Amino acid sequence: MRRITGGRRALAAAALAPAVLMASGCLGLTDEPPLASGLRRYTGKGFTVGYPKAWSRPAADRRVVPGSLFEVTTAAAGEPAGTFDILTHWGGTGLLDSVVSDFMRVSRSQRGFELIGQERIETNGHTGYQVREEYGAAPRRLRTVDWFAQLKDGTVIDVRIGFARERYDASLVAAIARSLSVR
Repeated sequence: MRRITGGRRALAAAALAPAVLMASGCLGLTDEPPLASGLRRYTGKGFTVGYPKAWSRPAADRRVVPGSLFEVTTAAAGEPAGTFDILTHWGGTGLLDSVVSDFMRVSRSQRGFELIGQERIETNGHTGYQVREEYGAAPRRLRTVDWFAQLKDGTVIDVRIGFARERYDASLVAAIARSLSVR
């Protein structure tokens, strides 16, 4: 067995450093899109997405969306003025279309429902959907945007941001849409 000297050890470490940095994403060679300055990255199993970093995690008994994988909110006058959450659905092939169909069926039953737009999207070569809607009665109309994508393991994620209608922030919605990365 050959013994590695201190000089060779340093050379070996220097040769490995770029590979380690690339694998950890430190050199910016990841497939994750850059985040807008007002976002923080959430990393899930098979996806990443930006969420509003100024928003905070609600107490367990104050969750707007019980059962969500992750949730943050912002308040105005003590009530949520905006929510961001991630839901997951498990299944297999064809689950994405089924989840979106069920979502639309339930949405249409909401009081004052209005579909603003529904479209197929691509994120990192994965087909998904973006659904924009509004519902509720004045003065408490809510506007939501959901992004659905199916992950390699068959899980479907639903990334949702919702606002009180008068607080809708189109630039924040666009920044979150650009940040979604599915692996």
